[in-house]
Amino acid sequence: MTTDLRELLHDEIDRVIAPPGDLDAVRAGGQRLRRRRGAAAVAGAALVVGAVVAGFAVGGSTDPGSERGVDPVGRLDFSQGLRAYADPGEVIHLGGREFGAARMSYLDTDAAATPYGVLFYDRGRPMLLEESGVSVALETDVDATRSHPTAKADSQSPLVAYGVTRDGQAEAVVRDLSSDEQVGRLAVPQGTIIDALDAGVVFLRTDDGTTTWDPRTGETQDLAGPETRVADVRNGVLLYDGPAPDGPAAAAYRLVKGTVDAQLTFDGGHVLD
Repeated sequence: MTTDLRELLHDEIDRVIAPPGDLDAVRAGGQRLRRRRGAAAVAGAALVVGAVVAGFAVGGSTDPGSERGVDPVGRLDFSQGLRAYADPGEVIHLGGREFGAARMSYLDTDAAATPYGVLFYDRGRPMLLEESGVSVALETDVDATRSHPTAKADSQSPLVAYGVTRDGQAEAVVRDLSSDEQVGRLAVPQGTIIDALDAGVVFLRTDDGTTTWDPRTGETQDLAGPETRVADVRNGVLLYDGPAPDGPAAAAYRLVKGTVDAQLTFDGGHVLD
């Protein structure tokens, strides 16, 4: 291609105005993906690497006084990604194997799947069920509690966010699973919910509203009031229910209105509801 032709094409392309996004088409495409995904799953919700475990409808451990560890389950197969789904209350399908729900009762709706294993809580302590079938503690100096924090995995990086209680103080923690290093931690009010994690930024919800926290800089920003719920955040797209986020942090995201139980595909291009 000659220099003149290249410059001419460059000029012509620069004049083209991109059409506005068609949210209805995005939703329709997402619904088609959801139907295809649902057809492949058993009565629970299907799960792919990095997604939040949504199909484990079984209870977690609630006895903070128990010192029983989490027993190894035998080697799992992550070679095709961490495939996990459930027949609620009956069978959990995980890493190419099947387990009775009672045996895996510590895996519930607040667990999160990652390429490195399943992040879950045992008596309020964050654990990682690895491909070896062994569960390892991500934090060793935290309180055993009856609390049931949320956990989120970043679909674009090896980061996870989880909650702990340390010496009676609730904290949000971000950890890099590829290096097993803590990226940052933040003291938060008891009952704080981690709603999302995207590009390293954590979305924290309390009764007063939702804020964002970037553990790399330590910066926190208001995102939305208490009537707004962040359903999901992926690749800079923020899916919300209720009033539109209007805090300073909202300017960094493309806002898409949806339902609180909807999700985004990893690239943020489709709504699954």
